[in-house]
Amino acid sequence: MVAVSIRVSKALGASALAYLFPLGMLIVGVALGWLLASVWGIFADSEMTMALFGLGFAILSFVLLKIAAPLYNKKVSNVYRMVDKR
Repeated sequence: MVAVSIRVSKALGASALAYLFPLGMLIVGVALGWLLASVWGIFADSEMTMALFGLGFAILSFVLLKIAAPLYNKKVSNVYRMVDKR
């Protein structure tokens, strides 16, 4: 059995970044697709534009997280620590 200590604030920050940033980028992409298609009339099919821009921005967010991971890993490297091993 192993006991693990967790630094809650750092763990929550890392989880929020990993989950909320892609969700936010997805919403921004859908909103941008809606603006381009419905409001400004650049694209004909608004639903397809919204879906593609949302998907594109979500993929972009994962690429950005992958690029920023080495910088962020320095801050959250000691979030989990083994305190007891039996």
